Amino acid sequence: MHSRALAQAKVTLDRACADTAAAYASFVGDRTSPSVGVRLTIVANEGEAEVVCSILRSEGIRCGYRTTDVSAESGLNFGGWREVLVDAADESQARELLAAIK
Repeated sequence: MHSRALAQAKVTLDRACADTAAAYASFVGDRTSPSVGVRLTIVANEGEAEVVCSILRSEGIRCGYRTTDVSAESGLNFGGWREVLVDAADESQARELLAAIK
């Protein structure tokens, strides 16, 4: 009986996590989405990419990031250079905002 309750709790938690992940991806956009494809800048690591994207998203600009072509890592770590990407339609506004915060 105990293992059945744990199994049900796990299924419920897995569904909740999937729903949360889908809602988050819908809100911020898929970081590697082909529609988010204009390179705005390159930053030193994932933390910096998150900060830049947070600022852009606060202004309504969809943003994502990915490891750069020059990164030696596999993409599974926090460190390593990241390309910050935005929609082409938002590029000029994003560049103005980025220039204002640098």
